[in-house]
Amino acid sequence: MATVNVYVSDELKAAMGEHELNWSRLAADAFETAINLERTKAMSIEQGSIERLRSERAQAIDRREAEGIALGKQWAQGTSFEQLERVAAIDEDQLTGEDADAQMTLATALNGDDGRLSWNEVAAELEPIFGRDSPIYSEVFGFIIGATEIFDQV
Repeated sequence: MATVNVYVSDELKAAMGEHELNWSRLAADAFETAINLERTKAMSIEQGSIERLRSERAQAIDRREAEGIALGKQWAQGTSFEQLERVAAIDEDQLTGEDADAQMTLATALNGDDGRLSWNEVAAELEPIFGRDSPIYSEVFGFIIGATEIFDQV
């Protein structure tokens, strides 16, 4: 067992002498309670931060998907019917949720080639539309939805 010195006021020491209690055990219990309280507060703060970040993540995904939908609708109005038809034929339920899978699927539909595209070819297909060569999943997913909404009206 370790020894810990605790300083108390003279009045408290006198009052402690009036009672036959296990002061070491009481102090150890108080220390444990304080430690557990601090751990709980730290976990609560951490959990609160995690919940806040999860909420911000969900909002960012929703915003990016909405931006993708708008971009898909805009793109659909200026593309050829054949290219729009290929994009609208993409089954969103078959996408894995991975950025690379969505990028490859969309670029292949845009390209119209049944063969596997190189990543340079994927970038070449996506960059003119998204302004960069590697849009994230929610943007691509939204783009497909937006383009499909226009296709369904044709």
